[in-house]
Amino acid sequence: MTLLVRNSNGAQDQFASMTLISALTFVPIAIDKARFLSGGGNLLCGALQTPINLTSSMATFTGSDVLCGAGGDERASTNPMQMVFAAIVSGTVLAPKSLVSMACGAEVLTPPGCDASVDSATTFAATYVDADTLQTMRSQSIAAQASVVAVNVGYAQYLLDTVLYEAELFFQPLLDKSEPSLHFVSWMLLHDWVTGTREYISSVLASLDFVWCGYTLLNGLTTEPKNLFLINRVGALVWLGRPLLMVRAFTALCILCSATLQLRKAGGVTIAVATRDDVSPLLVVVLKVLASGELGWLVHIFEDIGMVLTREFAAIYTKRTALLTWILASALSFARPVEHVAHVQPICRLVDMDLQLSCRSGVVSIGSPTRMLALIAIALSVSTSAYVVTRLRVPRPICNERDSHLMSCGAKYLFHNTNWVSESGVLHLDYASAALTGLLIWPLGSHKLLVFDVKTWRTLVVPRSVTLPRHLARAVPVVE
Repeated sequence: MTLLVRNSNGAQDQFASMTLISALTFVPIAIDKARFLSGGGNLLCGALQTPINLTSSMATFTGSDVLCGAGGDERASTNPMQMVFAAIVSGTVLAPKSLVSMACGAEVLTPPGCDASVDSATTFAATYVDADTLQTMRSQSIAAQASVVAVNVGYAQYLLDTVLYEAELFFQPLLDKSEPSLHFVSWMLLHDWVTGTREYISSVLASLDFVWCGYTLLNGLTTEPKNLFLINRVGALVWLGRPLLMVRAFTALCILCSATLQLRKAGGVTIAVATRDDVSPLLVVVLKVLASGELGWLVHIFEDIGMVLTREFAAIYTKRTALLTWILASALSFARPVEHVAHVQPICRLVDMDLQLSCRSGVVSIGSPTRMLALIAIALSVSTSAYVVTRLRVPRPICNERDSHLMSCGAKYLFHNTNWVSESGVLHLDYASAALTGLLIWPLGSHKLLVFDVKTWRTLVVPRSVTLPRHLARAVPVVE
């Protein structure tokens, strides 16, 4: 799309002047808006005090920045790139003109504005994207649609029945074949997620930091401070999971394994240079060091998987493995930077005898698969070597593990719990540390604690004793 706009003045003008409303406000047609009200869209919260009329919008979906009790309205903000993308991959641009209005069938606030926006995006795509490219992208989107449907991502709302006075949970998958009117806006939301507009990992970790600080104040500053340094190793794996962290680790790997190559104008010609002149040298160093640090996620995942074997040794050898991997990856990046490879081999192909000759001058590669394998080998070998050395040189630690379904494997072996065991032998977790392992605590008076376990998505009530020492009285006993 960028190349298309850059190479055509007409495309630039029409792209800049596209008619777009600020956002699409959609409600699935499957919901009877005359009968149901929305009791909320955040699955982490209870019902709203004041239900929302579904003729104007749905309640805001689940999100790290969505407050309980704040109804709001869920919308899909628009921009030209996103709208053109949705018009192509949803098949709207290839559909007959009479079916284009179906893309706005779920719009409840401004249907005419939605129609004008979709028409503007489809007109641009039909004018400046050739038919073969449109067909190819549509075929690829159909394959991607099957993958999205397979993971069962969808819209969710608490619905309040105004006739039967009952509440129910409504769920409808994205790109559901039974409701094509939502396909256009569904592709808009998927575009936002893929391009990072709806960023997730950093926001979850930042929210977890705030929860940790809040619980530290709630339990009277009796938190175990050493457990704060395990927010990545324990908290991230519980709250985010290995797949998302693996994606983040390999994103950093791609950055570390790519050479710098920029175009620079020299007089009347344009040349490729292997240095960056758009930022300061200090910033280049900082960015490379930070990217190397992201390799630590791969170490955390590998060690978390291996903890079923390493068990009590994990608390010893995992302390410095991620840091050592960071140092080695940074050193390798500076000592032997990845260099681009260029092969000049002109090859021409006759497209039309009198009109067109297509030529390829060569191939330029900026990525290094060898470097990626080397960095992965560094991460895995550092962790494995640290375990082997620890196992050979350190006597087997006294195993103080206590089986509990409430604690993750990382929390079980890595948390500092020396001062958190009562005289009766019951392990306690301070509220902040419990949050890292997926347990959200709320006191119910002086003798009970309400515990919500995000790992199993269930709640339970745990008794507590006020006769224990102060720090244990303000902690949750791990009794299950």
